[in-house]
Amino acid sequence: WVDQRDASRVFSTEELLTLSASERFTGTVTARAGEHCDSQDPQPALWTWGPLEQQRGHQLFPQLRPGRLSMVVGARHLQADSAVFVDGRRVAARFELQPETLKLTLSELPATGLHFLQLRNPDGLFSNEFLFTVAESADDSAALQDDGSLGAALQRSGLKFLPGTWVDAETQGSQLTLRFEWKIEGRVLESSSRDANGQSVALMTRSPDGRSIEHHGGDREGRVFSGVWTSPENGQARLTLQVQEQGNPSASLVIRYDLLDENHLDVTLELPDPIRVSLVRKQ
Repeated sequence: WVDQRDASRVFSTEELLTLSASERFTGTVTARAGEHCDSQDPQPALWTWGPLEQQRGHQLFPQLRPGRLSMVVGARHLQADSAVFVDGRRVAARFELQPETLKLTLSELPATGLHFLQLRNPDGLFSNEFLFTVAESADDSAALQDDGSLGAALQRSGLKFLPGTWVDAETQGSQLTLRFEWKIEGRVLESSSRDANGQSVALMTRSPDGRSIEHHGGDREGRVFSGVWTSPENGQARLTLQVQEQGNPSASLVIRYDLLDENHLDVTLELPDPIRVSLVRKQ
C-alpha cells in the first residue's frame, strides 16, 4: 500500500493491521461492483458434474489428495480468464472450459478437510460456493466418498453417466445399441446390448468386498459370461470377461469403455484386430 501524497511511504497489509490494532491507523476499505455485474452478465454457477436439471438427492462432491489436485465440475457463465478462489483467498490454478463442464487443477493442495471453491469473472461476479474436500491419502479419500454402492464406484471411476441408452453414431442404433438401466437404484445396473449378431443381458453389481464391479450375463445364442470391471480415475474402464459356450473351452474378452463426455462414449473390443465403435447418448 502506497501513500498517494508521499510515494516513499509504503506499507504491507500486515503493517496496516498492526498499526490499526495499536490505534495508530484508521482506514476505510471501499468495495465496488464491477463493470460486468448487470443483467447481461449472469452469475457463474458451479455444481456436481452432470446435467444441472438432474441434480437431486445425495451429491458426491470432489475429493482431492496428494498426487490428485484436479476436479471436474458442472459450470456455466464462466470466462477463460476467471480467477480461482479457495475459502475466499485467490489461488493459482489452471482450468479448461467445455460446454457445461469445468476441469480445474490447483497448483497446491489445500489443508486436509472441507473447503469451498469459487470463481470470479474479470471485473464481474463470483460464482456460488462449491464444496470439495481434501484427504491425507488415497485410502482416506476412498473412505470419505465411498458409501459401498455401485453408484459410488461409477462416480469414482468417472462413469456416473453410463446409465442410459447409447447408440452407434454412424447408424443411430442399427449397428449397436447399449442400454444401462438401474434395476435397484445405485445398487444393481442392468446392461443390455443389441447388434447384428444378437442380444445379450447382464447385471452389474458391486462385489461384497467393494473392490470391484462384477458383471454376469448371457446372450440369445446360449453363451454365458462373467467378469469384472476395472476402472481407473481417468474416465476409462475395462470389462474383462470369461465367455463360455457349451461344448467349448472358455475364452477371454476385454472391452474398453472410454467416456469422452456425458453424451459420447467409445467402446473398443480388444481383439488382435481391435473393433471400435463410437456411441452417442440417445436423448
